[in-house]
Amino acid sequence: MKIKHIYLYFSTLALGVFLAVLMTGCSGTTTLPAPSQETPSATNATPTTASAMTATPTTAPAGTTPTTNIQTYTCDLFQVSYSDPWEVSIGRSNQVQLGGGNKKNFDIIAQSDTSKTAEQELAAILLVLNDENTHFQTIDVQPAMTIGGQSWRQVTWTGKNKSSGLDFKGREAVINYNGHQYRMSYSSLTSDFSQEDTHSFQVMQQSFAFKTAA
Repeated sequence: MKIKHIYLYFSTLALGVFLAVLMTGCSGTTTLPAPSQETPSATNATPTTASAMTATPTTAPAGTTPTTNIQTYTCDLFQVSYSDPWEVSIGRSNQVQLGGGNKKNFDIIAQSDTSKTAEQELAAILLVLNDENTHFQTIDVQPAMTIGGQSWRQVTWTGKNKSSGLDFKGREAVINYNGHQYRMSYSSLTSDFSQEDTHSFQVMQQSFAFKTAA
């Protein structure tokens, strides 16, 4: 009888220890890190003159979170969208110059003078670029590049800027459309051009849209 009592005592004691350990293990809590939240920075890009020109945020579709601060530059004849870190550095009537830092630019000019054909205007532009650069050369000529639903004449070029001594690569596109001549021009350091062309230049070029002339 005494052995049976001892066995029962140790069995009860072991069960109590096991329950205590189990309760202790379940009483702990695991704190999960709070999800990070990125708030897109706002770039207030406001054209400097004519009231017809505006730069307004583009509303993201419902249920999506914008990763960049998209702005749309609008004037009488066209509009173009851009995102951080690009911003309007010059805004005049039917003209915009966007700067993205690190010697990269994206410019659009619309003028009513259509006395020159697109080919003639491009030739004049290339002469100016040739004067500004050493080792200047054109590396791609596209007589039919679609921008804004219309066919533009486009040329890609490279050269070493005489003033800075830096190597640049850029594109010039020209079209005569609806009584106006449009010039789209963009460039960056040659070493950056491939990345900028994919992530910035082509995106802005594809966002370009003509507006009905006033």
